[in-house]
Amino acid sequence: MSNVDLLSDEIFGCDTAKSESQSCLELIQTALEPFDIRRLSVWDTEGRCRASWPSMDLESAEDSTAGLGTMDLSCDGHQWSTSLDGRTQLAVQLGNHGLATGLLIAEFGQTSAGEFEAEQLQQQLPWLRAAGTAVMTVSEQTEAAVESDARTKQMQQQHRAFQEEHLRIVEMNLNESDARVREHQRYATQLKMEVDARTRDLMVSEAETRSILDTAPDGIVTFDRDGVIQSCNRVADSMFGYSQDQVVGMHVSVLLGESVQWILAEGGFGSTESSHVKCVDHEFTAKRLNGAEFPMHFAVSSVKIESGRLFTVIMRDVTQQKETEQLIRSQTERLEAINQAKSEFLANMSHEIRTPMTAILGFAEVLRESNAHPDQIEAINTILRNGTYLLEIINDILDLSKIESGKIEVELMSVDPIQIVRDVTSLMSVRAVPKRLALDIECRGPIPETINTDPTRLRQILVNLVGNAIKFTETGGVKIAMELAGQDTPSPKLMFEVIDTGIGITPDQMDRLFKPFAQADSSVTRRFGGTGLGLAISHRLSEMLGGQIMVESEPGQGSTFRVSVATGDLNNVRLLADATTANVDAEKRPATYCSLTQQGLGCRVLLAEDGPDNQRLISFLLKKAGMEVTVVDNGELALTAALEAVAASEPFDVILMDMQMPVMDGYTAATKLREADYRRPIIALTAHAMKTDRQKCLDAGCDEYTTKPIKREELFGLIRELAGSTSAE
Repeated sequence: MSNVDLLSDEIFGCDTAKSESQSCLELIQTALEPFDIRRLSVWDTEGRCRASWPSMDLESAEDSTAGLGTMDLSCDGHQWSTSLDGRTQLAVQLGNHGLATGLLIAEFGQTSAGEFEAEQLQQQLPWLRAAGTAVMTVSEQTEAAVESDARTKQMQQQHRAFQEEHLRIVEMNLNESDARVREHQRYATQLKMEVDARTRDLMVSEAETRSILDTAPDGIVTFDRDGVIQSCNRVADSMFGYSQDQVVGMHVSVLLGESVQWILAEGGFGSTESSHVKCVDHEFTAKRLNGAEFPMHFAVSSVKIESGRLFTVIMRDVTQQKETEQLIRSQTERLEAINQAKSEFLANMSHEIRTPMTAILGFAEVLRESNAHPDQIEAINTILRNGTYLLEIINDILDLSKIESGKIEVELMSVDPIQIVRDVTSLMSVRAVPKRLALDIECRGPIPETINTDPTRLRQILVNLVGNAIKFTETGGVKIAMELAGQDTPSPKLMFEVIDTGIGITPDQMDRLFKPFAQADSSVTRRFGGTGLGLAISHRLSEMLGGQIMVESEPGQGSTFRVSVATGDLNNVRLLADATTANVDAEKRPATYCSLTQQGLGCRVLLAEDGPDNQRLISFLLKKAGMEVTVVDNGELALTAALEAVAASEPFDVILMDMQMPVMDGYTAATKLREADYRRPIIALTAHAMKTDRQKCLDAGCDEYTTKPIKREELFGLIRELAGSTSAE
């Protein structure tokens, strides 16, 4: 390491200061090379010798300088004040960015003394003063020596040129330094302006954010990974009953309770690896300042930041929403209970009405088949006609109630539409013949041999339309026309037109034509009777079958009701040219009462029926058909009688089970019989005609079911089928 490096290291510690001081020392050393330098020494601001060259021990150095005079090393601006004795010496102030850090003292030998005055020597090295880093003093002896030494004059001229070059370099460096200072100042000013602008932007953004937060309809709380709340808006304050000063700094568990653990763990925020925003929402019960609990729905977002993870919770008090939901649930339950009560009432009414109607119509048919007087036959027919009409009204009311409550269902199956139309005309001819009305069938183009629909509901629609047409037509006739529409489309439909020559309907009357309990004219009820339910029911049923009903009418000229139903897929379905080509399979027709009577089925039947009139009627019909009948009043007695007959090896061939009886109903009795491994057929007798009612009977263990009023042919057909299979076993 050079002497200059050594001196620089001793005085300046940091790299920057060291670099600057080293350059200064190198310049000083170069400028003093022509002189006889005995020693260079460096002193710190406390008057201690830090280094010397050639080296000497510090104690002797201090002793040697003691004779130099007292050295005042205090800083006076940027200059050092020194007092030296008569020995030839040079004192150079050292500094770092304008701060005095030490003193360099050069001691000259006698050969260096010359004719130069101190002022001239200072002029020889003005760059040291210009740099603000040196002050020189020379003793009077040095001045005399310099003046008398010609060699020194020559060297002075050489060094004057050297000095001028160094002065130029120093001035250039100073200019560059000034330029850098100005550049730094410009940059600092620009930076300050940018910082001020960004600060203003941040203040505006913060004000906007605070405004948004405070006007938000939901509470918003932000907290860190430790759960300490960093901010909240006014809604959150009022939601929990705290002031903002109370909330900020509070642990978030005070507000959110156990949900905090869910947020940090189950919410998926336990890991801090992810830096993207993640949101979850949930619902918890929160607690207010007064201890009141309330339901709260909140959404949580979490984002990784430099200091960890930040959570933002957006909360909504859903107390009112929950109360509304509870009110809706209560109202829904209430309506469901009302509908259930209504359904049960209708079911009971159906049973209570159909059960006596079974006896009335059944005994009327029995009387009509006896050898009664013609006047008596006429009276019996009146009973049957009005009883049937009353039953139709009951069926309409029940059907409408079921449709409105959504309890009616359609059962799609492959059926022959032409046969359905024939059945309807055959049924309704008994109404047309007395009025001398023609009842015709017309096929317009090819008709599919089968379509996929509900035959019961289609028949019900056509019976209603044809019945109305006959009712409101005094002369002329009624025609049922069929036509296939949209054969080449994905959704073909079969059109049925019921055309009459009746009284017709005005445009104003059509508006309320398909409304329940409404007729085209109130006077119609007095003149023709009816409830006004038929068209409303037909309209609803046609929609359930994938179609609709439309009407065209001219008052006094007649009406045309056009109903369409979906046919289903017609691929591989034969199209018939007209109605005369359709054949009815006679084997599929139910057995008639007379055929059963003639066959004389000698089977044993257990009849479980609580109504005395129906007991007498059904047992009368069964016995007349050659059957052996045992009658019981309830399901419990039927269960006992059936099991005892099996135990006695004389089981009944079939059980007719009324499903609504006291003590034990038919559903329970059938279930218990199957649980006891009873394998004989059970036929359910019920006043309910819904598909679900049939399924309920089958689920209870019944093999088949039939509805009241009892149709003899249908009942005897079931008995023959089931009892025959039992005999075959």
